[in-house]
Amino acid sequence: MFAENKKLSLKQFERMFLIEIFGTFSLTMPTLVTRGFGYNGIYAFLFGILLAGIYLLFLLGVRRRLKGTSLYFERSFHVFGKRTILFLYFIRFVVKNAYTMLLFVSLIGDTILKGQGNLRILIPFIVICAYVAYQGIETRGRVLEVLYFFIFVPLIFVILLSIPELSYAEWIPKGAFHGKEFLKTSYIVLLSYSPMEFLLFESGYFEEVERKEIGRQEEVITKKNTIAKMAGKGFIRASFFHIVIFLVTIGLFGVTLTKDSLWSALAMMETAKLPADFISRLDILLIAFWIFSLFGVTSGYSTYSMWLLKDVWKEKRKGVMLAIFFSLSGILTLLLPDIETSTALYFRYLGVIDFPIAIIIPLLSIIFYKRKYRERSIEV
Repeated sequence: MFAENKKLSLKQFERMFLIEIFGTFSLTMPTLVTRGFGYNGIYAFLFGILLAGIYLLFLLGVRRRLKGTSLYFERSFHVFGKRTILFLYFIRFVVKNAYTMLLFVSLIGDTILKGQGNLRILIPFIVICAYVAYQGIETRGRVLEVLYFFIFVPLIFVILLSIPELSYAEWIPKGAFHGKEFLKTSYIVLLSYSPMEFLLFESGYFEEVERKEIGRQEEVITKKNTIAKMAGKGFIRASFFHIVIFLVTIGLFGVTLTKDSLWSALAMMETAKLPADFISRLDILLIAFWIFSLFGVTSGYSTYSMWLLKDVWKEKRKGVMLAIFFSLSGILTLLLPDIETSTALYFRYLGVIDFPIAIIIPLLSIIFYKRKYRERSIEV
């Protein structure tokens, strides 16, 4: 599809990073936040984004401390054992991919293909995601770079058309402020940013310097746009769109109606109308926007699961690796209960098991590896 040199540009990284952290919960977030904290949801939303920013700084610190992506896994292998790390990351990605695909199946089944079986909807989606993952990181980067415009241009367009219909009184926080619900809802917002963990995989595919040949000599020029800066830009833009979608949804339907359906933000398109009745409904654009976003996240889980397994198997067995990954996640998708129940279970899993693992492994990898290195230095 594209020439493969296993390299990404910084611009591709920024757009990939933006889609990955924005795609999964961009449309369900207004419902989750209002269910958790009602009319005071904006406080929990903003605090959750602040926590997500701290998590991003943590990931960037891990990368900087270990001076490269591959070293993170090498050191985690050394501390925890290779099989343990590969098993944990693979299982985590299978579970997260299964829920992402359930979102896709539920969205399409409730809108475009009503009455169709989940398997019929799921198989074409798996085939496309597997193909992109099989082609490699550069193909994925270029595909998401193209989809970037198909995702955000229609979204901006719809938001602008919705502005005249907003009720700004719905934005005003009111009611009792309960600390427990505030922290719980903020934690849910933080968990929705968990795909930022992809940073530990993606940042190893390019250098932060560019080289310029001068005669027979080579001069190294430091790039102004480092990975940290591009990740920061992607995070800020994703958070901005998250907040805008939240405010627009609340302004259109109010807190009470927003709580009723997990797809409350999807109704935003039915309210926005183009001039002169060019298109009476724009919900198909928002559905397409989320399809592309979910594709970006799912292709990430599959690509990096294959990236992990190739340390055990040979590169030529990429097809087998992808078949195992999508078979397991696909079966789990079909076994999961309805989307409402699965969402509650999924966030419980993220909060109690998945996210703590994502913090503990890199943290302990840095601490214990340093101790072992110092002990060896003293012995020598």
